[in-house]
Amino acid sequence: METFTLVGTMAYEKGAFAFFEGSSSEFTKAVKANGVIAGHKLADIFAASVSLEADGKQIELPIGSQMRREDSGAWRVV
Repeated sequence: METFTLVGTMAYEKGAFAFFEGSSSEFTKAVKANGVIAGHKLADIFAASVSLEADGKQIELPIGSQMRREDSGAWRVV
């Protein structure tokens, strides 16, 4: 099983960032707007959530929420 959780957001003079913790080092990172995590484009960063895009679909991920996939299946919010 693979997971990543949105743990926070921050905006300052260098731009807006979203902070993620995940089940592996590739999912534990800070991502700028238009960056990518687990194949999802970070479309927008808000104070309490982020907007992710993948396969033409948009997902709102609130702080504290987790994306999970099992056996290389589809990612889903849990």
